[in-house]
Amino acid sequence: MRMRAEDITIAIHAAREPMIEGELDLREIPPPLVWGVSIDAAATERLARRLRNHAFEPASYEYEGTPGYTGEDWGRFVVLGVSVIWRLWPPNGERMWGVDTGDQVIEDAPGVWMCFERESNSLDLEWMASDELGTDFFAGEGVLQDLPRRIERLRHVASALLDRHSGSVLGMVEHSSGNAIVLRDLLVETIPGYLDRPTSPAGTLAFDKLANLAVTMLAARLAVTGTNELPVFPDYMLPRHLRHEGVLVYSEPLAEKVDNGHVLAAESLEEMAIRWATIHAAEMLRRRLVEMGNPVATPELDYWLWSEAVLGPRAPEMGRHHLCVTEAY
Repeated sequence: MRMRAEDITIAIHAAREPMIEGELDLREIPPPLVWGVSIDAAATERLARRLRNHAFEPASYEYEGTPGYTGEDWGRFVVLGVSVIWRLWPPNGERMWGVDTGDQVIEDAPGVWMCFERESNSLDLEWMASDELGTDFFAGEGVLQDLPRRIERLRHVASALLDRHSGSVLGMVEHSSGNAIVLRDLLVETIPGYLDRPTSPAGTLAFDKLANLAVTMLAARLAVTGTNELPVFPDYMLPRHLRHEGVLVYSEPLAEKVDNGHVLAAESLEEMAIRWATIHAAEMLRRRLVEMGNPVATPELDYWLWSEAVLGPRAPEMGRHHLCVTEAY
């Protein structure tokens, strides 16, 4: 059933009121307006009309920088590689980090993932869990923040795979019966770095950005189903894109902070509102597209929003993304 613009407005304003504590379905309700982010129903409708006939591509990881692994190798690469995809923006005044291929510098997540293919031991879990793994694993151009923490994360993830899953990601998939939700929760509960469920005054906010991304990537080459039951992955680039489209509207104080490069505190109301609103607005958009006859799945919409903001021709026009010191995204 289609939700009218006036119904959406009522729902948004109703969210000013205290909500029941517990884990919230962020797709169904928006963040409280007083947290600093609202969703423009008219802009959402305009974007949906623009995309009603758009041929969304399946979430793809075939772009340059992603290894061509299959089977267990793909599983290990994804669980290890996604665990270190956080805070890839450079410190103020520094150059964005990337890997030089000779023809170009590959930045962002694709650059990080290139490091796994060039290191022959990257899928050897015992080696990855050992002190032999050093910061030169991420050798590249520019500044990659948190290098010691990223190496520590890889060691912990490799150790967890060995100790809790006998070193087998395929075993994790089998244990979850290939169900995306069950597999996501298994990652959150057993693999370091994948828990992303902050407690807020409104309840528990299950963002699970890295876990949802990992499951979707696993599904691209392994027998995992049900990824459309996952929400989009709230990071830096999706809200940047949605704000550029006018879908997300920041309060004046928050807009000033983001536009001036102010670092938001992790799990502050403003930072959580940006991520929550990203999930809710994307679900509004997806449902409207389905109503219009465009059966886009969540991973496809997420991939379009992200790739346009990172790799697309309009990316340089989209302004600053918010900054936050976090290991969640």
